[in-house]
Amino acid sequence: MALILATVPAEGASLTSSPFGTTADGKPVIRYTMTTSRGVSITFMSYGVDVTTPDRQGRLGHIVLGFPTLRDYETKGAEGKLYFGALLGRYANWIARGRFSLDGHEYQLALSDPPNTIHGGKRGFDKRVWTVQPRPYRAKASAHD
Repeated sequence: MALILATVPAEGASLTSSPFGTTADGKPVIRYTMTTSRGVSITFMSYGVDVTTPDRQGRLGHIVLGFPTLRDYETKGAEGKLYFGALLGRYANWIARGRFSLDGHEYQLALSDPPNTIHGGKRGFDKRVWTVQPRPYRAKASAHD
């Protein structure tokens, strides 16, 4: 199981959590929301992400495509080859013919969208339940030459 670390927000912001459902294979999915004192929030799940922000009239709106239920993420996303709310890793977009070369070695990947490989392969990061561990916020600055 993979691990994602969330930063507990700075002063004036909040972090809340609530259940979002259980995957078809029985894994619980939790929804976390970080909200700033100005009302901007990011909601991320141990399965995906959603971002909301207030418009000019103060009404919250979604700025990332997503689904209302976990079951929709598991079924509609897969059926329609949709990556709504996806946590992308390894690479985003597609790799032509599922092949690439690195340091003189040719690699062949599974063709998740024949004839190409797209968004992490057949079981990309967007189809995994992540473990979330909040960490205390620490501002840190450094300079590099």
